[in-house]
Amino acid sequence: MKPRPHVASDDSHGDGVHVDRPWRLTVVCVFAVILVAQGFFSFVIKPEPYPSIRMPNFGTAASSDGTFDVPLARAEVVNEDGSVEAISPTALMAEFRFSTARPSYDYLFQRSEPSKITPEVRRWLRERIADIAADTHPAELRMCWQKSSVSLSDASVVRSESCQWKVVTL
Repeated sequence: MKPRPHVASDDSHGDGVHVDRPWRLTVVCVFAVILVAQGFFSFVIKPEPYPSIRMPNFGTAASSDGTFDVPLARAEVVNEDGSVEAISPTALMAEFRFSTARPSYDYLFQRSEPSKITPEVRRWLRERIADIAADTHPAELRMCWQKSSVSLSDASVVRSESCQWKVVTL
């Protein structure tokens, strides 16, 4: 009797009957190629295609001294008579969904030049300020972004950098 050539086989039942299964090797190879391609895409081409091989990061952690760095925002309305009133950025953006209010505020005002803010946005700001602070006659809106460190033990601000101001003439 001639010896049989070695091929991928299965004798999982222990009965001496060999069943050729070359498709298993093909499936494993195809899966390996897909996994390598997905890894290449995830780590080289696009940093975070969720969900993929990696999980997304969930932001920065607190520092070893028990503080957490956050950018704090505040705003002031300068009226036509020169008086200044504090206004909450949260109240200003109340028409936005909670999860998008702060990112939208930062995108609209911190990352853009005040000269490029459209007349429609200026009109919207005047209307929002009138809704929030009645009896005001706003001339400009001053907004401050300040990098700060907050203590995790009592939520107090322990360090702050100087404000980065943006002024929008209304």
